[in-house]
Amino acid sequence: MMGGMKKFLIQSLSPEGDYRILVVWPRKLLVPVIRLFDRTLAIPDDPAICVLEISPGEHSSRVRRLGRELCFAGLPVFDEGQGRLRIYCPRPGAKIVYEAFQFGESISSDAQTLRNLVELEDYKGIADIVGEVNYRLVGENMLITEGALLRGSKAYTSYATYELPEGAELVSA
Repeated sequence: MMGGMKKFLIQSLSPEGDYRILVVWPRKLLVPVIRLFDRTLAIPDDPAICVLEISPGEHSSRVRRLGRELCFAGLPVFDEGQGRLRIYCPRPGAKIVYEAFQFGESISSDAQTLRNLVELEDYKGIADIVGEVNYRLVGENMLITEGALLRGSKAYTSYATYELPEGAELVSA
């Protein structure tokens, strides 16, 4: 395994060699995504990032639509096949995002607001509720994450550095 790879979650390509992300590429990514030399994608295995796995159940079209709009807003959302979605989400907004996918159940007012913002295609409003990981590239191969922001304020504090493998690049929208 290459140096630094142990700290990344790998998101593979489809058997046809396509990206499994629902929208290529969102306007601004709220979580850092790295494209590796073989075109696979990697997301830092960082405490400021939660991985959500969503199964569609009887609401597959609603789940897919919500996932696609969250992806447009900047959350990396991947199709895992059979309607399942994998979402990489900033920790402060993970519970709200998970709740928004619970169709047929009562949800919090924040989760309902998130659904409403999706309907309005208000991507800035979505990002305000979900939050974003504070990250930057230093030099050509060092990614630094500094926790997660929610509505402009530090909501989750962590600090980590990730050495990018040779040939990798930060995906920016």
